[in-house]
Order: sequence, then structure tokens, then C-alpha cells
Amino acid sequence: MTMLTPLHTSAISGLDLYYAFKNGTKQLNLFVDEINQINVFPVRDADTGTNLYATTKSILDNTIWVRDLKSTIKSISSTAIENAKGNSGSIVALYLRGIHRSVDAFDGRSVSSLSEMLGSAYLYVYQKMSAPQEGTILTMMRVWAEQLRVMSNAEVLSIAEAMRRSVFILREALEETKNQLEILSKVNVVDAGALGFVCFIEGMLKPYRKGKTKRYTPSKEMLFKTDDVVSSPAFQYCYEVNIVGASKRQEEINSFLSNYGDSIICTGDEERLHVHIHTDCPTVISKFLSDEGVIEKIKVDDLQSQYYRSTLKKEKYALVVDSTCDLSDEQISKYHIYKLPMPMEVNGHQHLDGITITGKELYEDMQWGDVKCQSSQVSQGFFENFYRSLLDKYDHIISLHISKHFSGTYTNALAAANEVSCESSSEIDVWDSGTLSAAYGMMVERIAMAAVHSAKIEDLRSLFQSLKTKIDIMVSVRSLDAMVKSGRVPISMNSLANKLGLHPMVSMSPEGRAKFGGVVLGFNRSLNRMVRRVAKKKVKRFQVVHVGADFDAVKLEASLNQKLRVEHLPYIAVTPVIGVYAGLGSVGVVVEYE
Repeated sequence: MTMLTPLHTSAISGLDLYYAFKNGTKQLNLFVDEINQINVFPVRDADTGTNLYATTKSILDNTIWVRDLKSTIKSISSTAIENAKGNSGSIVALYLRGIHRSVDAFDGRSVSSLSEMLGSAYLYVYQKMSAPQEGTILTMMRVWAEQLRVMSNAEVLSIAEAMRRSVFILREALEETKNQLEILSKVNVVDAGALGFVCFIEGMLKPYRKGKTKRYTPSKEMLFKTDDVVSSPAFQYCYEVNIVGASKRQEEINSFLSNYGDSIICTGDEERLHVHIHTDCPTVISKFLSDEGVIEKIKVDDLQSQYYRSTLKKEKYALVVDSTCDLSDEQISKYHIYKLPMPMEVNGHQHLDGITITGKELYEDMQWGDVKCQSSQVSQGFFENFYRSLLDKYDHIISLHISKHFSGTYTNALAAANEVSCESSSEIDVWDSGTLSAAYGMMVERIAMAAVHSAKIEDLRSLFQSLKTKIDIMVSVRSLDAMVKSGRVPISMNSLANKLGLHPMVSMSPEGRAKFGGVVLGFNRSLNRMVRRVAKKKVKRFQVVHVGADFDAVKLEASLNQKLRVEHLPYIAVTPVIGVYAGLGSVGVVVEYE
């Protein structure tokens, strides 16, 4: 039987809930941009609407919707835990978990039992949040339950009529959030999470409510004013992850997390936990959680970058790179460079390259034993969403990526750029760097410097082609084991090299492929040969790179400096997603020629 509207029968069923959830998600989608624009609390990261919609859409698409209400709510709760996005989405998942825990109190018919269930769900959220705050989405949850309880005590109402009346009460409570939080009062907007909640509930109750949801689009004056009253985030990252098979109780995990950030939300069921925190220490937290269970569906947003982007007026160029581009934090912050982390899996745990695992942690583990790693690429969908967010603030995007012969990232970026450009005729250039690591970083830095001085895009394209011929990377590897595992080197070649004590030198071809530049008997000899090769041309600057080999990196840097006496950047450990394929102990040099 097809049911077009929720609450159509005397008792609410799981299918009623499906159509209500569908209407709520549709209504929420209409307000996503508006919610993002007024998103100033707890941090101005302009993604509350996006995260709420992504959470409810995932629930809608992945829940097992059946007629039995309790079975459906159980599935909704599990799906929410698995697919929650951001602070607001995590709070919604916590709320739905609370509803599931108290669903036995609801008989499917009476307003009193509904208010009891929603009241218990609100208390569950309040008790689980590290710092519950009035004037937010939490207030909407409380007011909704309290007013339904008042209505149930005052007179006999159908659930449908009670819901219709509750819409007006939620609208009033939403307006009041301006007076409950100082920052909202200063910029004269309602809370973004609270607006998202009310939009969703109004959508769910569309067949029964009257009037339209009020628009809260901020004025230009309001957006300008937030620059003066909204401070930058206290922590850099919004970290969230699912933990399958967690061994510790939620309270113990919460206790650990409280030492490393705020906005902590930890909720779950018998199968998995969803963890959310604002923090400066994603590597520490990932290390701790990996000992408790299997890390899945990891998501880390750079709150500082989002805040910075939200304060921009309009700039000419944005540069997008992937995490195989070895640049210092200083270089990234100096220019309009946005680095997207490559997904990778380490010993069965999901990680984000350079964010939740760095070279220091990974290479130390590799020294103690075998580490199983697999890398992936940034998806086309992620690129599409990121490009759209940048085009609000930049006229032109230059997206520059690791050689297409090493990863599908470039191909995904190109497909995403074509999709977004077709939508809005936007200017997006996608370039294949043909290289990786610090060579890629040097290239990006030169282009960024030129872009800051408002160079024409044609000039930047020409500069890019020129740099591809002037920047090179050479690496001496201690063992070919890692390259064999990745399929880049045949096993027979590795066996011969190991028997003879040979150390291959690897560089990049003009097409962006790895090529062998000969083999040397003895690792120190291979480093000396590298110095001699570099010195044959006129060098502008150089930088030494390594994979967990600081001693050899210092030695090579000293030899190059003595021979060349030109500018050099401090030696660095390459990012993990590159290091695992080069192999522990590898040392190389990146050179920019005149």
C-alpha cells in the first residue's frame, strides 16, 4: 500500500516515517545555502547546512524502511551513527540514538507517549554532549518535547494536530535563539543548526502545517559585521570517524578525548561508535582509537581554512593540490593554497594522508615491523563539492596534481572540473604536475607566487609548462621491496638487486613516469653519484627528501651544499602516501635548474 503522507493512520508506522523523512530532507535541501551563510556558531565554517543535509540524505537512502515502527527506528539510528557528518549531523545522530533507546515509551498513537519519547531523546543528547549549549539545535529538541507534553496534558489531541501546533512553537523558539547566544545577537541571525532542525521538522509535517518557513538570508552588512565579532576557531580540525568493534566504553573514550579538544560527541550501538571532536591532534586521536577498534569513514575538515575562506571578499586565484605535494604549513598559509588529503589504509585502518597519520608516525612503525598500506585517490564527488565552495570566493581555480601515472586523482579532478564548469561556466584549470613530493611542491610554490601578483592565466599556464622542464627529482632507494609490492617493479629485478647489494636510482621521465637512472653498488656511493649528477647543470635551488632516514638526509644535504653553494630548503620527510611506495630508508633530492 502506498502512503503519500505521514501520520495518515491512527498509529504511526515505519512507512509513515519514511515519507515524513523524505519530506523533511527535501525541505532541508532548499535551505542548505541559507543555513551555511548564517553559520557563525560554534565556529564560522559555513557547512552546517551541508552536513545536516548530507546526514539526513544518507539516512533516507540507507535505512531499511519497513512497516514496523521500532525496526525502522533501529535502522535509522544505526544508519545515522554510520553516516553522520559534522557537528550538527553528529548531534542529530545522537538524538536519533536517544529516540531508539526510548522508543518503547511510544505507543504510536498518543501525544503523551510521543512527548515522553522525545523528552528522553533530548535528555540523552544533553547528557552525552561535552558542553551542551542553549540557543542551539539542542534548544529546539527540548522545546519540541516540552510543548508536546504541555499539549498532551491540556486537552485530547491527535498526533497530527499536536504536530501542526508544534511547528508554530518551534518557529518562535528559533527566533529566540538570537537572544540566547551573544554572537547571534551581535549579527542578528538565528542559530544555523536550530534553523536546520526546524526546516527538517517543518518538511516532515508539510501536510499538516500552515504558512511558509521564514527565510533568514543574511544581509551583506551582517556578513561584513561577522568579520569583527566572530573569532577564528579554537582548534584547527573537525575530526570525525566511525570505530567498529570498540573495546572501551564510550565514557572512557570521552574521557580521553576531553584532553584534546571540544565539541566532543561519541555515540554508537553494539556494532560501531561515531566520534566527533574539534582538535589540533588528529594523529594522536587516530592512534588511540585504532587500538580500540577498526577506523572507518574518517572525515577531517580544516576549520581554520574554512573560517579563513568565509572571511574573504573575492580573490582572483585559488590553488588546489593533493597531499602528495610536499609544502610547509608556512608556504600553504602564505598563498591561497588548499591541500586535499589522499585517503589511505594502514593495517586495516582508514587514514587521511598527512592529517591523521604523518611520516614520523608511519616510518617509526615501519622500522619495527611490516606495515600494510594501500592508498586511494580523492574522489570526483569530493572535488566537485570543494570546487563549488571555492568558486564563491575565487574567480579562477588552478587544480594541480600528482602525476596521472601514479594516481587517478588528476583524472577525478579533471572530470569534476568539467562537471562544475558545465553548471556555471566557471574557470577551472586542472594540470598534471608529472611529478610528486617536493618537486611538486616547488612547482606549486612558483605558480602561487606568480598568482599572488595577479598574473594572467595564460602566463601561469606558460610558467607551469616551463617548470615541468626545470624541476627534477632523483631518489636512491635502499630496497625495492616497497616498489615490488606496489607493482611498479618486477620481483626478479628486486631479487637481483638484493643479491648484489645494488641500490637503484629512480627519477621521473618527461611523461611523469618513474624511470631507473642506473644502479650503484653501495648506498653511500649512490648518494655520491646523485651529487655528481646534480652538479652537471646550473642549479637554482634544491631540497633533500627522505623516508625515515634523517641521518642520510643530513649527510646528502651537506654534500650538496658544499658542492653547489646555492639556495636550499630544509630537508623533509616525504608524506606517508609517497613514502610507503619509495620504501623506508630512501633518500633523494629535488632540484630546480636555471
